[in-house]
Amino acid sequence: SLLLQPFQLIITDSAMDLHTRTFVQRAKPHVLTCHLEIGNALDSTEEVLQAINGWSALTGDQEESALVIGGSPASVVIGAHIAFIATAALYNDITERVTVYAEEVLASALEGAATQYIAQRAERRRYGNRHQGLIPMFITKASDGYVFIGAPTEDKWELLARWAEIDEPAYASDEG
Repeated sequence: SLLLQPFQLIITDSAMDLHTRTFVQRAKPHVLTCHLEIGNALDSTEEVLQAINGWSALTGDQEESALVIGGSPASVVIGAHIAFIATAALYNDITERVTVYAEEVLASALEGAATQYIAQRAERRRYGNRHQGLIPMFITKASDGYVFIGAPTEDKWELLARWAEIDEPAYASDEG
């Protein structure tokens, strides 16, 4: 039986059925349970997760409909948080239930949009596929598809400029 196997971690979510709930309750007391509370997004797709947590409001051209970021970044961000929290809890011998709230995780990934609004009343706007403050940071068409270009720090820019053979002095500063 699966219950007889040694394990240290059970990851559950708010959509777990009665069978799974019973399994978790019967697990040995030294097992960490990391629970994902999905809240309003219980039956949500990736697109809905991005929309109800504010991500879609910041993606796409300002004159057009909001865009959904491709792939499954909201799900990946939630999973990464759960993995980190579970690892930290196991490392620190925490065995009680730990709850991770999906909405809080996704809101925190908006890079300070809420705190920027609270502190400065500055509203974020959509800037197409570019990042609002990190330059260069965008997706562009290439000869064989699309490519992401990102060099938000000076050392990354120098690496990108050497790799792409960019020798344009005007690009050497944020103003260029």
